Amino acid sequence: RNERAKILEGMILWSGRGGAARPAPGDYEITVTVGDLSRTGGGRIEPDPRTDASVAELQARFRLVRDGNALVTEAHEAIETIRSLREQMRAVVERTPAGEGRDRLAAAADEASDELTAIEQTLYQTKSKSRQDPLNYPIKLTDKLLGVLSAVNRAEFGPTAAQQDVAEELSDAIRAELERFAGARERTVEAFNALAREVAAPHIR
Repeated sequence: RNERAKILEGMILWSGRGGAARPAPGDYEITVTVGDLSRTGGGRIEPDPRTDASVAELQARFRLVRDGNALVTEAHEAIETIRSLREQMRAVVERTPAGEGRDRLAAAADEASDELTAIEQTLYQTKSKSRQDPLNYPIKLTDKLLGVLSAVNRAEFGPTAAQQDVAEELSDAIRAELERFAGARERTVEAFNALAREVAAPHIR
């Protein structure tokens, strides 16, 4: 099995935890290791005889889930970084002596936090704190994509045209937020560090 999508601690997701992509039929190289001994040979995964799906369709299923999981992982790692940046900025402000310099730093931290948090909240529903919360608050981009991937991964046939279209639309939206994050991160961290140096406060990386 491939890697499943990375789910951060405490995340509440309506669509589950993101299953690893089921392997597609085909020929594989298999390595078995026991202690210091290792042997490599060939192996084949045959299609489930109960389905009339073609090998190409089942390989398309695998690729869609694999690539979708990788994108969700990238988005959740971006959220992890956003949370770290907020904490680092908050710590720098708290270590800075009271005065005009600290006030300016706090304002810069708040401005950066607002911009980064908007990206986080587009990717993930941060209001969800318990299992029933997705009933009260709409799920966001990564949760929606995980829902499509889960349906595709469970099926004994290839992804439908509708599933492919929705997955592509959601993936494009996630990539747009990741691009937005890359720009915001570079701009806000550089500005915060420049101000931190100006007021002789510790800065972040």
